Amino acid sequence: MLWCAARCNRFQMPRLFSASNSTRCFHQHQRERQPFSNLANRRVMLTPRSRFRRALCVSATTGHQTPQLVLGIESSFDDTGVGVVDSSGQVKSDVRICQREHHVHTGGTVPRVAGQLHAASLPEALDAAMREAGIEIDELAAVACTVGPGLAPCLSAGLNFARAFCQSSAKPMLPVHHMEAHALTARLTAEAPLPFPFLVLLASGGHCLLLICENVSTFRRLGTTLDDAPGEAFDKVSRAVGLPVGGAELERAAASGDPSAFRFTVPLSSTRSCDFSFAGLKSAVLREVDRQCSVVDPTWSSQLESVRLTSIERAQLTSTVMQRPEMAHIRSAIAASFQRAVCHHIAARTHRAILYCQRHYDLSGLVLSGGVACNEELRVVLTRLAAEYTLQTIVPPPRLCTDNGVMIAWNGVEKLRAGEAGLQGEALSALKYTPKWPLGLDCSANIVGEQIKVPKLKF
Repeated sequence: MLWCAARCNRFQMPRLFSASNSTRCFHQHQRERQPFSNLANRRVMLTPRSRFRRALCVSATTGHQTPQLVLGIESSFDDTGVGVVDSSGQVKSDVRICQREHHVHTGGTVPRVAGQLHAASLPEALDAAMREAGIEIDELAAVACTVGPGLAPCLSAGLNFARAFCQSSAKPMLPVHHMEAHALTARLTAEAPLPFPFLVLLASGGHCLLLICENVSTFRRLGTTLDDAPGEAFDKVSRAVGLPVGGAELERAAASGDPSAFRFTVPLSSTRSCDFSFAGLKSAVLREVDRQCSVVDPTWSSQLESVRLTSIERAQLTSTVMQRPEMAHIRSAIAASFQRAVCHHIAARTHRAILYCQRHYDLSGLVLSGGVACNEELRVVLTRLAAEYTLQTIVPPPRLCTDNGVMIAWNGVEKLRAGEAGLQGEALSALKYTPKWPLGLDCSANIVGEQIKVPKLKF
């Protein structure tokens, strides 16, 4: 379910969020909704420990454990997500509120504004998620919330909201690493059980990682981006060639283009590591766009030199030229050539990671996750690569590759299964968000040390 941020509900959230305001909001909500108003009375009768045992939902008559329900809250970037998942893997609700229309005119996400939008949207998203799931607060076993990495104002809004909710409803909170949640989503969506360990490629607008997932909380990092993330490069190239910002728009344009029209150099081809780099490739594409603009408009170079332009102004000027009807085939060709270079770069690094894992692990599969994993050509290339080594490829559906509350809730389920009890009391009050938070133990030096040569494969 996709909810518009303009819609209103019974929650009234102030523009600037604070924990005290959010607590007041929840108490007001409990008074308005009769089923929630009994929460305070129940809290008097149950200690935190007995309350958590009760949340495990063990039947006194049969001894069978019914599925636990976990609420997930995601606010690390520019999408507000709230979802409910049970421990059997059933998604009870999935509510998202997208902010992109608010940031489109600024050339990117403004952290302060994004944080304010999260604070305003979270009460609505929570209410919608609970209604969609058809449950009451008492039925939740725990609340999972993203606490990093991400934009500080966005993480702050989500954590303050989740903490106020947990404190007012006496629920334990499970802090979640955003990228860990992406990595574990495949265990929710896989048709067959996905045992540990498995190899994960996380590619998004802010990250690009190759990880070995050994268990719910243990990861080994084989490679990461040295500069830009792939999603960021997709966005900037999309804007430069006159397309709406986003990888999906560029992929649509690339479908009708010739991927061999422009030969962009695949980054780090001579470096035997699993690290990524997209800044140089992005710059090469932007230079080609400038060259194509100069061909159709002889005054193009003088326009750029006559006045100092910001990167956004320059992109807008370039976009105006590239949107001309006679540039349609050039636009598609550049998009297709850039997309192919990105896919081959990611495939080469993933190939080396597979070869390394063959020496040290018995992998159960290759998982692709993150927003860039929605790209169909990348999926096809990596599926063929994994098949060469008899590895299954698991890709969550596109709606769960982008940021969402469901993956956060599922990570909470995984933590409960692993024996984590969640935070309450002073530990919850002291919890802080972490904008910069590397995932896993850095093992990139081991990759370089083994000097693994990657054979060429035709995709």
